[in-house]
Amino acid sequence: MVRLHAIVVGAVASVVIAGSGRAQNAVDAATFDWAGAIPSGATLRIADVDGNITVSRSTSDQVQVHGARTHVLSGGRALVFDVVKVGDDITICARHPGGECTAEGEHGDGFRIVQVKKSPQADFVVQLPAGVKLAAKTSDGRVDIKDAGADVEARSGDGAIHINGAAGEVDASSGDGDIILDAVKGGVKAHTGDGHIRVTAASGPLGLKSGDGDIEVHLAALADGQRITAHTGDGNVTLYLPSSFTGNLDASTGDGAIESDFPVAVVGRMSPHHLRGAIGNAGAGAGQVSISTGDGDVHLKRG
Repeated sequence: MVRLHAIVVGAVASVVIAGSGRAQNAVDAATFDWAGAIPSGATLRIADVDGNITVSRSTSDQVQVHGARTHVLSGGRALVFDVVKVGDDITICARHPGGECTAEGEHGDGFRIVQVKKSPQADFVVQLPAGVKLAAKTSDGRVDIKDAGADVEARSGDGAIHINGAAGEVDASSGDGDIILDAVKGGVKAHTGDGHIRVTAASGPLGLKSGDGDIEVHLAALADGQRITAHTGDGNVTLYLPSSFTGNLDASTGDGAIESDFPVAVVGRMSPHHLRGAIGNAGAGAGQVSISTGDGDVHLKRG
C-alpha cells in the first residue's frame, strides 16, 4: 500500500521565500543544477534523503552543484530538489515529494512504502571554493570530500565517509560505515556506530569513537597541549606518534594487551589492562592521550 502527498509535476525553477528559510517550489526532474557565489565563511548545506555526495575544490569563486536521480520507484515516484537561502547560507535538498526542505536540511518521509526493495535515490556532485563551509548529510550513501577549504560537517546514516584535505575543523559521523580522514589541519571529531576510523597526517586535537571497529591514527605534527581521545567498544586502537612526542597517557582495555614503543613513567599501580603515566617530559603544555577499548589491543608506535 502506498500513500503519497501531492507531487509536483514537471521541472520548475526553485523559488525561495525571502527570509522564510523554506523553499516554495520543488524541481521535479531527472537532473538538477545550481551555481552561484557564496561568501567566505558562509555555509553550503547538502541534504540528501538517499544517495552519494561527492565534493571537490572549485577552480573558480562559484559554487556548482549537480544532482541526478539514480533510482526511481515504479509509478514515477522520485526525489525532488529544493534550494533554500537564509542570509548568505545555501541549503540544497533531495527529498521525498511530501517532505520539506528548510535551512536545517530535509524533514519528513513524504510517503510510506511496504515491501519495496530499493528507495528513491539522488547523487550530488559539488564544486566548492576555498573559504566556504560545508555541511553534507545523506541518510544512506557515501560522502567523499577532497580539498575542502574550510570547516566540514559530514553525516551518513549508512555509508562510508572519506575526507582528503580540509583546512578547517572536521566533524564526521556514520551510523554504519568506515570513516577515513587524511590531511586535516584543524580539530577532528569522528564517530561511527559500526565501522573503522583511520586518520592520517593529523595535526589538530582528535576525538574519535567507534562502537565496533578499529581506530588507527597517524599524527603528523605536534601542537601545544595536543589532545587525543580514542574509544572503541570492540576493536584495536593503534596510535602513531612522532618520536619527539611528550604527554600524559591513560590507556585501558577490557580484554586485550597494551604495547608501547615509548617508555612510560607509570603513575599508580601496574596493570596489564590499564596504563597511566607520562611519555617524555610531560610538563606544562604537554599532550594528553586517552585511549580505551572494550575488547581489543592498544598499540603506541613511533611514526
